[in-house]
Amino acid sequence: MTVPGASAPGPDAVPGAAAPDPGAPFRLPRRPARPLATHILIDGIVAAIVIGIPGFIAGVPLWALLSIGGFVGIAAAPFTRRAEIRALARRPEPAVAAVGPAPERAPRPVAIDPGAPTPTETDPGGSP
Repeated sequence: MTVPGASAPGPDAVPGAAAPDPGAPFRLPRRPARPLATHILIDGIVAAIVIGIPGFIAGVPLWALLSIGGFVGIAAAPFTRRAEIRALARRPEPAVAAVGPAPERAPRPVAIDPGAPTPTETDPGGSP
């Protein structure tokens, strides 16, 4: 049965490999948690934006909004990092193929230009 809108396999498709089940949910690969500094930066930016919208309406200075956002980001970063670690731990282990090693890929054909100089023409010394 063909799937409507599906295209033919590309040149990098492994012959004989089973196609993924179209009904199965997409699984993200496992990865390590992001560093704490990344969480501080992103949490601070989000807090500054959330506080900034009503803050500008109330007439709060920009420096105050950014500093409050930075303090909130520093305070919230350990909690958001722990939440990310818990979420990453719930990801399933990657499936391991028990079939054997991957098949060897055939080398791609190389087009040879008949007018191109040969190595002996470009190297008059004739290096061995």
